[in-house]
Amino acid sequence: MANKSLVSFIAGFGTGYMNQEEKKANRERQDKLDQIVLDRAARDKADADRQDAERAQIAAAAAPTAVTGAAPQVQFGQDQPVQYDDASAAGSDARQAARMGIQTTVTPTRWAAGGQTFGSEAEAAGAAQKFNTPEAANTRIGAVLRGINPERGAAFERANQQVKLGAMQIQKTEQQEADDKFNRLMLENFQRLGPWQGAARMLTETGAGGLAGATVRPVVSPDGKTVKFMSAKDGEESDMGLSYENSPAGVQRLLYDSSQLDPRTKLEWLRDLNKREEDAKLKGREMAVHERQQSETERHHRALENLSGERVANSAARIGMPRPLTAAQERSNAEIDAARQQVAGLSNAEILRRTDKATNTGRENPDYDPGLARAAALARRRKVGEDDAFNAPAPRAEGPSQTSGQQQAQALFDADPALKAKGYRLGKAQGTGFEVLDSTGKVVGRFGPKE
Repeated sequence: MANKSLVSFIAGFGTGYMNQEEKKANRERQDKLDQIVLDRAARDKADADRQDAERAQIAAAAAPTAVTGAAPQVQFGQDQPVQYDDASAAGSDARQAARMGIQTTVTPTRWAAGGQTFGSEAEAAGAAQKFNTPEAANTRIGAVLRGINPERGAAFERANQQVKLGAMQIQKTEQQEADDKFNRLMLENFQRLGPWQGAARMLTETGAGGLAGATVRPVVSPDGKTVKFMSAKDGEESDMGLSYENSPAGVQRLLYDSSQLDPRTKLEWLRDLNKREEDAKLKGREMAVHERQQSETERHHRALENLSGERVANSAARIGMPRPLTAAQERSNAEIDAARQQVAGLSNAEILRRTDKATNTGRENPDYDPGLARAAALARRRKVGEDDAFNAPAPRAEGPSQTSGQQQAQALFDADPALKAKGYRLGKAQGTGFEVLDSTGKVVGRFGPKE
């Protein structure tokens, strides 16, 4: 028996030992997995930080520059100007002096652009213009990329070179188009206006040779043998120094000289011509869109004017802000006010007597007033916008003179003993009369004037 107990103890001890070893192994394995995750997260963060830094470097290289006053001088009141080396310090002192009531004048003496300083604003502006060109920006970006990754920098520069070649090809194609179009229009002007007037028109349109904004005209010599060109600009006319024989040979020479016009001038002329054509098309599209929008706006306004006053008021209340009244709504409100004034001195019984087309016995009402009936109907309408009179509680009816039409009909119904004997009673209004119901609620007739 003792041996069995000893065996059980040893077995249990062994099992506990194995459990402890297994737990230890699991902890070690989990620790390794946790460390792998931490190492991966650290690498990911390092990669993200590096990519952010690279993007910041590229953005800084691509960022344009502006001309700023790098070294200003500040004059405090009537004192001699003080020269500063730091623009921020000068600005801070100037603001502090202004808060103290001292008049200050800040004047730049050096200008900065693209990390460089210049002695004049014009020099800084020229440097900024070069710094901000796409070519200069791409050069700076390429240098940054080469520092980050030489292969990546080389790939960017190859791509940039391809873009340049493509741009050159496009410019070459555009130049050819400019030459062809210029020469074609020149010949058309020659044929339509004559060679001299045609040449003057082309010179005026192209602005060649510093003629931008000038008007060119041909002048034939008194003897008719030569033609010279004059340019007029800002009210002053001057000789252009272009003179040709007034003969077919002179026309040929003019045609040749015109075809040899500076290619850049032709290109600028073509771009300006294309821009004018595109502007004209855009203006036409904008006018069409404006006309459609105006038509839609007018249609929308007409639709709003056709809405009832109550619907417009409820719509305005839903969006939490009042709408301005349209002309139609103002007219409607004025008509309602006039109708209320017309019925103001009349009792309900008087209005009922004069606005019912038929009497309670079904005969034609001799006192019926169609104008008063319309006024009474308008007076009960709610005005667009605020209407305190409409929202005020209706006065309580007092005395027999203010009995409603239903009360009068009920009184007449009750006065008929035959109807009472049959157990009939009045139902809901039907036209100008009322339904007659039996004891079960079934409609058996109608009480009131004929429709």
